[in-house]
Parts: sequence; C-alpha cells; structure tokens
Amino acid sequence: MAKYRKKLLTEAHQISDEDYPTWLSLLFAQGRVKLAADKMVVATREGLKTTGLDDWIAIDSNGDPYPIAADVFAATYELAE
Repeated sequence: MAKYRKKLLTEAHQISDEDYPTWLSLLFAQGRVKLAADKMVVATREGLKTTGLDDWIAIDSNGDPYPIAADVFAATYELAE
C-alpha cells in the first residue's frame, strides 16, 4: 500500500500564547474566533468548533481557520523554517 504525506505548509498558533499573529488578530476582529473562560470557539467551514486553550489554531489553504488538538498537532506537524 502506498503512503502519503501532506504537502501543506500552514501557519499555526498555540491558543495559550497570547502574543497573537496578525492573521489571528484579524479573525478575532471579524468575529470568526472568540475566547471564553477556558475555551476558544472557531467558526470553520463545517460550523462552530470548540477547542481547549492548550490547542492550536491553523489556517487552511483557503485561508479558513481550524482548530487542532495539541496532541494531534504534536504528532502531525513540525516547525518549518
């Protein structure tokens, strides 16, 4: 069976780090991302997704935000420089 690797290079930010990049600040301003006491609500193409503050938020190839659980992010992504 053939194996495949994602070719996507994406921007991502851990939610607990409050030094937000410009793209994430813009999503807050647009109301597409909202913080609650212990979670973040993200408006994705599939609807509203709730995620923990230790999780990550990334931008897909269409510029849409999506949350990624911290354990999934660690297993799937590595820093590109």
